[in-house]
Amino acid sequence: MLGRPVPAVAVRAAERHVAVPGATVPCEVSDVRQPCHTRTDNPSGREQPPPAHAAAASRAAAVPGGYSTPMQTFLPYPDFAATAAVLDDRRLGKQRVEALQVLRGLTVPGHGWRRHPAVRMWRGYEEALVRYGLQVCARWTSQGRADTCAASLLSSFAGDRAGRPVRPQPELAADGELPPWLGEPDFHRSHRSALVRKDPEHYAELFPGVPDDLPYVWPVSDRDPEAGA
Repeated sequence: MLGRPVPAVAVRAAERHVAVPGATVPCEVSDVRQPCHTRTDNPSGREQPPPAHAAAASRAAAVPGGYSTPMQTFLPYPDFAATAAVLDDRRLGKQRVEALQVLRGLTVPGHGWRRHPAVRMWRGYEEALVRYGLQVCARWTSQGRADTCAASLLSSFAGDRAGRPVRPQPELAADGELPPWLGEPDFHRSHRSALVRKDPEHYAELFPGVPDDLPYVWPVSDRDPEAGA
């Protein structure tokens, strides 16, 4: 039996990612958020692989350790303030939350993210991570936006610090409290590539000549007791 005709309003709503109850919408329209590789111009009827560029981008964004959910503290530059200054609004907002999630992965016993490579690379350098997060939050609020993440970062990190302020990045560097991978060219280049991949319109001009398919470099903290495990 043939399905009901697709109302024009349903097609338009599907294109806006809005569901219309009771409407029968074909695969190519209803599943606009995911590629539908089975197409009417494929005479074999077999599922076709994604384009080579999309496959390369997927490999570049892969996370080791079996984690399917991406998490990252973006650092196109070693300097936290310089990084915050170039992030697009979407990434800038999300980085406040990412920093907090990574910190909880480091400080909450049994946390589900504790072995994620984005967490492990900061292990032993929690204060530097908090400084990164605070820098991102400062950039966010400097543009007139509200923020609660800075307070959450500080309260999550407080522990037994008895109210001591989080040191600025130059002081952390002088005290040997920045992770050793900060400043590694390949690491920062991989993050620039990821940003170009995510938003070429914003980042291609900022990072000219950087390809959009470099895999992430996942560094290891020299203070991670599980390094190599």
